[in-house]
Amino acid sequence: MVKATDGFDALATNWQVANEIAAENGRTMDRSRLRLVGPVHLGETRDQARKNVQYGIRQWMEYFARLNPLAPKSTTGKDPIDDMIDSGAAVIGTPADAIAQLHRLEAKQGEFGAFLQLAHNWASFENTIKSYDLWAEHVAPVFKNANVSRQASYDWTMSNAHDFMGQAMNAAAAMTQKHAEERAAKKRVDAQGDGVARGASK
Repeated sequence: MVKATDGFDALATNWQVANEIAAENGRTMDRSRLRLVGPVHLGETRDQARKNVQYGIRQWMEYFARLNPLAPKSTTGKDPIDDMIDSGAAVIGTPADAIAQLHRLEAKQGEFGAFLQLAHNWASFENTIKSYDLWAEHVAPVFKNANVSRQASYDWTMSNAHDFMGQAMNAAAAMTQKHAEERAAKKRVDAQGDGVARGASK
């Protein structure tokens, strides 16, 4: 079985070798040009993602097993899809799972320029497009800082929610009281008007 750390250690080793070769040639590696690649399939739920990849993932596994007889094989008796997820070799789950995977890569590798999704035929065309849509809508904005201001506003609002609610309740109570007082005053004026009218008619 491939452990999660095995893939990450290979990543660190490759980066170390690249830096050593670059230094030997008087050059420096640019992290912003580093591209990491991995297979991903996203669904609205983990169960949905797993259901979607049943379309073609086992044929994909068989293909690569034949292509590379030395490819590691599970010795745990677990579902090979579970092994891929647990090892970090693939993301098959929700946008939150993809975000967590990218954070793990950042923690191990540091800055990198882009993450590329390995093309595969695990799911139908329709579900593959849906996976890309989920990435674009929920994963990419996190790493482009597209929601920073909105999240800050939300966090600030939530942290002050108790005060805001108190102010809203006080404001509502004040307006209710004001309305009641205005209605009472109007009734008094109307009553006085009726009294004057009755007096004038005598």
